[in-house]
Amino acid sequence: MIDLSKIVTTVILLLICAGCGGGYYILTTPDQVGPLGEDAPVVVRLQIRDFWMVRSPAKDRPMRFRVRGGPERIAHTDENGYAGDFVPIPDRPGRYLMTVSLTDTEGEQVNGLANLYVFDPSLPVVVVDADALPVGSVGVAAVAAVNKIRADNINIAYLTSRQPDDHYLVHDMLRAGGYPPGPLLMWQRQRYRTEPWRFKLKKLIVEKRMVSQLAEMREIFPLMKYGICDSTLAAEAFVDADLQAVIIGNARAPSIGQFRRTTWAELTRGLP
Repeated sequence: MIDLSKIVTTVILLLICAGCGGGYYILTTPDQVGPLGEDAPVVVRLQIRDFWMVRSPAKDRPMRFRVRGGPERIAHTDENGYAGDFVPIPDRPGRYLMTVSLTDTEGEQVNGLANLYVFDPSLPVVVVDADALPVGSVGVAAVAAVNKIRADNINIAYLTSRQPDDHYLVHDMLRAGGYPPGPLLMWQRQRYRTEPWRFKLKKLIVEKRMVSQLAEMREIFPLMKYGICDSTLAAEAFVDADLQAVIIGNARAPSIGQFRRTTWAELTRGLP
């Protein structure tokens, strides 16, 4: 008689062994944004899919970064799979594609692309909660308002709570809805800091803790003063980063800090 339990156990063990030995790389390359005239701080993550949906960090892998044929930078992944460095960027504002690649010691390769947006720090930046943007017929006023802001020579950056794996869907939604292009960033990301390095260069250190990106962006772009949202949580995050929250609708206002309540229709006439 055939022992089905032994067959099932054997199959599971084979699958587990195949997952451990033949895992493949998962490269996460979210949008990046940097200031004109300086190298851009970029952070990506490399993982290995070990078994089914299990992902483990790919440690000590040399990641290569390059923008539009410029100088290449190499940074090794840390214990959590993150690699970051300062990457030279073009001398004109706009959106560029940054190549991210790896060839490991076993000859395995992985290649990816990331959107890198170059902003002129002398121009204002307005941050918009992408998760608050309406689409379709109900979004006509919102589309007009955000495009009016962009037409006033103000850069637009979007924030989202969705994971980087889904960012292409959000970009598609923005494009299909008629919203102006801009970097799509997560509300929170792995914190990074700079340290002096050799030859008077600086080194990017990626920390374990997750923090809002707003404070770092505020340092890079001092004319970033407004954040548009429709929720109390987002408004409080903007206020904590020393921005004025522009609240669409009737969400409860933050307990402290500057805010203004308005509608998309009112914003079509410009920011307050």
